[in-house]
Amino acid sequence: MKRSRSLRALEDEKLSTKIVEIHQNSRGTYGSPRIHQALKKQGVDVGKKRVERLMQAQRLQGRVVKVTRRQPGLRRFKERGENLRLNIPEPTNINRVWVADITYIKVRDTYEHPPIK
Repeated sequence: MKRSRSLRALEDEKLSTKIVEIHQNSRGTYGSPRIHQALKKQGVDVGKKRVERLMQAQRLQGRVVKVTRRQPGLRRFKERGENLRLNIPEPTNINRVWVADITYIKVRDTYEHPPIK
C-alpha cells in the first residue's frame, strides 16, 4: 500500500510555486534572502533555511553583483596630476600622437605611483 504525500510535502509544493513566481518576477535576480523577505511581506510565515532548500531543489539562484572596491587616496592622486600635453600643438594627421594614463601600477601587493614632473 502506497502512502499519500505528507502535509509538509504538500505545503512545500505550494511554497515552491510561490518561490518560482517571485524569482521569475525579479527576472532571476532575487536570491533566497530577498525571496524570504518577499514571502514575509505576503504574509507567509516561513524560515530562511526552508526557502534556501526549496530554491536548491528547483535549481534557482539569484544573480551575484560584483561589488567595486574602494581605493583610498585615489582621488587626491588624480587631482595632483597635470596635463603635460597643454603646450604641444594639435596633431596634423591620424596616429601622430598617442596618449595613455596610468593611475597606479601594482607591484607585489603594493602600489607604485608614477613620478609627477
